[in-house]
Amino acid sequence: MKKLSIPLLTVAALTAVVFSCKKKEDVTPTRDLSQGKNYTIADLNALATCTNACEKRFREDAYLTAIVAADETSGNLYEELYVQDATGSIHLVLTDNSYFLIGDKIRINLKGLDVGKNSQSNMIEIDSINYEKQIVKTDSKQAVTITDLNINEITSANFSQLVRLNGVSFIPADTAKLWADPITKNSVNRTIKDCGGATLIVRTSGYADFAGAKTPKGNGSMIGIVTNYGSTKQFVVRNVKEVNLNGSGCVVYHSKDFNDNSLTSGGWSNVNVTNTNTASFWNIGTFTTSANPTLYAKVSGFIGSATNSENWLISPPINLSTATNPVLLFQTAAKFAGPPLEVKVSTNYTSGAPSAATWTDLSAALSSTTTSYVWTPSGTISLSNFKSTTTRIAFKYSSTTASASTYQVDDVMIREN
Repeated sequence: MKKLSIPLLTVAALTAVVFSCKKKEDVTPTRDLSQGKNYTIADLNALATCTNACEKRFREDAYLTAIVAADETSGNLYEELYVQDATGSIHLVLTDNSYFLIGDKIRINLKGLDVGKNSQSNMIEIDSINYEKQIVKTDSKQAVTITDLNINEITSANFSQLVRLNGVSFIPADTAKLWADPITKNSVNRTIKDCGGATLIVRTSGYADFAGAKTPKGNGSMIGIVTNYGSTKQFVVRNVKEVNLNGSGCVVYHSKDFNDNSLTSGGWSNVNVTNTNTASFWNIGTFTTSANPTLYAKVSGFIGSATNSENWLISPPINLSTATNPVLLFQTAAKFAGPPLEVKVSTNYTSGAPSAATWTDLSAALSSTTTSYVWTPSGTISLSNFKSTTTRIAFKYSSTTASASTYQVDDVMIREN
């Protein structure tokens, strides 16, 4: 199988790329490639990762219908497409440059093709597709799904997916530098980072039509495909017009990572409502087998046995009155059955009993209590409806005599999106 990472192309390949830009489809092919079973991308992923002697070559007629999410127009992709359906995304490796465009709905006859995981990229792909014989376009200008992610949320489940990264900028060493080498045609890796310090490689081909342009200096969003090579996650831009780094930089209104070994530094409050046993209060976690190597906030109502408890960890007032699009991010890890952790926001809490204030629930992705302390990013949670000088966020923990989970919280940040 061909390796995913954008290769150093030969002179002959250059000629192919140049002429591929001139290819145009005269008419929509009318031949029928829809015989046999209809596979979804989820079906193909399951087949590619099967370890039970599964047949991964299609011996009979079968087909996949999908929408093109990334094409070869800019020259940053070569003899390849990324496509998506309602169940996922996948990488298609072609034997030649194709004319398909973003938003085209295509049908691929799978007979004679292999689906598998590329040993170099660890990405699921279908290899060696002769598009003239095995792909037809059935429609165009279809909606393409873009998933909003933060860098630290990217996992192998996002490989081949079209995503928008928000709040990112090129690191200083890679700012105002050529995207790639338009003279030697070498691909180049540049690094971006987000406001939390997470980084990601942006890989660009020397054949991209923007290879000779310089990377922007600001902060903002980028749309592209999540790829991978070896153990390194990568990001491939479809079109330089989808790189909108015009902001003035990361604006962080508040952050708390607990690395100073203090739960209440920075004005945080540990408010106990039910259960006076301090063992049930929020405290600094020291669970040595945790996957997270840094300190974090931890809470549990299990004190020899499950107990009734209600404990709040509340931030100081945060001034969001001049914010444009403030968001909250954090991560959690959990174990044991019990009531779920609640995430709340208030603009009128001052001190004392939380019940004296008005709190609004926030929707966040939380770690599953059926797992064993798997750190889970919360996702980007909008605070746009709470732009006050006295905005506070809180984590409310509850347990009962029937069940008491353990929750860990870390890397709390409120920033401009």
